[in-house]
Amino acid sequence: MIQIIVDETNKFQVNSSDKYTSSSSHQAKWVPTDFEEMYLFLATFMLMAHMKKFRLKDYWSTNYLISTPVFGDIMPRDRFLLLLKFLHFNDNTYQTEGDRLYKLKPIVQDLKQKFRRTFCSVSELMC
Repeated sequence: MIQIIVDETNKFQVNSSDKYTSSSSHQAKWVPTDFEEMYLFLATFMLMAHMKKFRLKDYWSTNYLISTPVFGDIMPRDRFLLLLKFLHFNDNTYQTEGDRLYKLKPIVQDLKQKFRRTFCSVSELMC
C-alpha cells in the first residue's frame, strides 16, 4: 500500500511540476520519494495527533516553549511540507463521474483485500 502512495506521489509531482513551482528560497527541491521516506512521513503525520500544535510548522519550531525535537529528528520541515503538497493516492486520469472516492480507491481496495484475507483465515481457524 505504501508503494502505491510513493508511486502516485512521485507521478503527481512530475505531472504538476509547472503548476506548483515556487520561487521560495527555502523551499526544498523535489527529490523522488521512496518507501522508507513515505513510511516516516506517514508515521510523523500520525504522531502529530498525539501532540496538538496551533500550526503545522510549530511541530518543527525551535522556540523553547513549544519545541518538539523529535519531528526534526525524523524529517526536515521543508521536506515534510513538500511531501504533503504532492501526496497522492491515485492517478487523476482515472476519475469517473459520480465516484467520490476515486482518489482513495487503490488504498481502499488494498485494505479491503487484506481485511478479507485476514478475517477469512481467522474464521477458518475457528471452524
